[in-house]
Amino acid sequence: MNEGDHMRIISMQNGGDVKQVFSRLSLAVSSIEKLVHEFTQKGFQHNEHLGVITCCPTNLGTALRGSVLINIENLSNQLGESGLKEQAKKFKLDCRGL
Repeated sequence: MNEGDHMRIISMQNGGDVKQVFSRLSLAVSSIEKLVHEFTQKGFQHNEHLGVITCCPTNLGTALRGSVLINIENLSNQLGESGLKEQAKKFKLDCRGL
């Protein structure tokens, strides 16, 4: 199966209320799984040892991936791309979209 054969549900909003974003995401996933079960009598793939089965091994278990987008234009201008990457590495973070 390719990733395109799977479902990706994204919950986003401005601000810093991660709990609200996660709650909305959880409600959406539960609602969709309930509908899938009504039509197929099956739920999402799950394994007792691995957790939720996904097409990407890095998402096994919870099948969740969290991202935060922040605008750090002034810091970016000051440190440059390599400086930002160096700082992110200290906190085990990844810079994207620079």
